Amino acid sequence: MPHAKFRPTLVLSALIAGWCGLAVQGVLVSPVLPLFQEKYGVGPGAASLVLTSALLVATISIPVMSRLGDRYGKKRLMVVAMAFLAGGGIIAAVAPTFGVLLIGRSMQGTAAVMLPLGISLIRDEFPEHLVRRSSSILGASIGIAGGIGLVVAGLLVGDEGNLDAVLRFSAAYGVFALLCVSFLVPESDFRVKSALDVPGAVLLSLGLVCLLLTLSEGGTWGWGSALTLGVLAAGVLLLAAWVLVERRHVDPLIDVRLLVRPAVLSTGVASFAFGFAQLAGFVAIANMVQVDPAESGYGFGATVLQSGWFVLPQTTVQFLAAFVAARLVRRWPSPAVITAGYGAAAVGLLLLALESSQAWQVVGFSCVYGAGLGVSFALLPPRLVDTVSHEQMTPASAISAVLFNVGQAGGGAVLGAVLAATTAAGALAPSESGYSYVFLACAVVSVVGGVVFALLAGRATRHARGAAPSLA
Repeated sequence: MPHAKFRPTLVLSALIAGWCGLAVQGVLVSPVLPLFQEKYGVGPGAASLVLTSALLVATISIPVMSRLGDRYGKKRLMVVAMAFLAGGGIIAAVAPTFGVLLIGRSMQGTAAVMLPLGISLIRDEFPEHLVRRSSSILGASIGIAGGIGLVVAGLLVGDEGNLDAVLRFSAAYGVFALLCVSFLVPESDFRVKSALDVPGAVLLSLGLVCLLLTLSEGGTWGWGSALTLGVLAAGVLLLAAWVLVERRHVDPLIDVRLLVRPAVLSTGVASFAFGFAQLAGFVAIANMVQVDPAESGYGFGATVLQSGWFVLPQTTVQFLAAFVAARLVRRWPSPAVITAGYGAAAVGLLLLALESSQAWQVVGFSCVYGAGLGVSFALLPPRLVDTVSHEQMTPASAISAVLFNVGQAGGGAVLGAVLAATTAAGALAPSESGYSYVFLACAVVSVVGGVVFALLAGRATRHARGAAPSLA
């Protein structure tokens, strides 16, 4: 039981501060990538590594650090992750060369482990009546962090393009998150005794790196190039080898049998769809409103700051949807609400694809999209709480977190490929149809994700009728 002085609200706030570090470090720099080109004298492809490097580290650190957290203490590994977030931010802020900058940015990707470890710690330490709601709020908080981060980026950059202010703020936020986690989060007494599966960790990490490099750099390399296809093939082979090794390992990094359990697989599919639709839709809206209508015939000519005000209502609604979701599941089963949420998101995205010439349309339709995604993603952590055993909570959450990151990489790849394909030679911006295609792609992924989730969730429910919840 928690200590008498245990304050769930303060603990949850600290966990949110740490988890949102992943969004803050990404959103702050994504609208100012050209400034990195100017400061360090690199091309667009190299500048994109400022984002890609953190995403790569985020994805490979989740399974390894989650496993270590179960063995050595969840708070201990959270503090390590936050130390990397703060230290990486400081290195990036003072980096004399582009290579040093990438080292710092890569270190910040470890903040991604805050979600699986945070959800697992909530289950370990929080009173039972607060577990589902708290895990739901933690997961949903990533949305509003993105919206606020974009506004902050606009304020910091200003008219002068002040990149140093952005990097200093990122470092300061990392220090703030480190202090919050260090002083407010209790250590969990729950431990899973296991050794680190080094072969499994190496194979999984290399396979995920190859997969994410294909998604993030395929547009630069050429989707049909030998390099892209070769890296993709290497990733597939490495992941296949990882599955074979894990099936034979006495104490695997992740029990591959957990991957195919309908309850876990359904949550993973839904997390992938959320990551894809959230990143591609969010970035597409922020970029579209910045297009100069005098030159391209559409857009609003917004600054970075103004684009933040365009997307902040969407991300706020997305966060508030977590509280609405808690009420909805009192009347309807959570799988039905999650599926409906993806349907609502698809409707909002479809409306954006059809008409976004007025500011109220962009804000209004994006709020529908954000509300749908928010309801769905908020209910995924509680679903894991209800369908996996205590011992499997961290690895199951890690699987969902990895697929969320892969979904983001996939969304970013589709966004970049579509906008590049619809940009005429010499044009400063893609055609308006390019953004419509992106919104349509996000709508399709939302629908497919919702349908596949519903099918798998139904199968999990049927299995649960004759088995313990941990075997669902």
